[in-house]
Amino acid sequence: MNNGKISVRYSKALFESALEKKLLDKVYQDMIFISDICKVPEMKEFLESPIIRPTKKIDVLQKILAKNVEIITFSLIEMVVKNNRENFLPAIARVFIHETKEYKGITESVLTTAR
Repeated sequence: MNNGKISVRYSKALFESALEKKLLDKVYQDMIFISDICKVPEMKEFLESPIIRPTKKIDVLQKILAKNVEIITFSLIEMVVKNNRENFLPAIARVFIHETKEYKGITESVLTTAR
């Protein structure tokens, strides 16, 4: 399966579920948090390690994230890890953030000045 399709499917499922439960803003903040955490080299190495079992990864992630993110967000993370797709977490977060901004009508732009 195409890597882009994987990220889009997971993020779309989370987006629709968050929208339905009226948790979109909270889950949006969670995904920004997840995106930032995935940029930490140690976390990236931890998530990509084939030696660490998924159950151990879930235990560690629960200790780090459970009190900081919504249940719906952690459920997605847990499912992603169980399916051995944890290396897609940064892309899932990025797609979710983009979808949320698009839904709210927020556009990003670049301002270039002479000075």
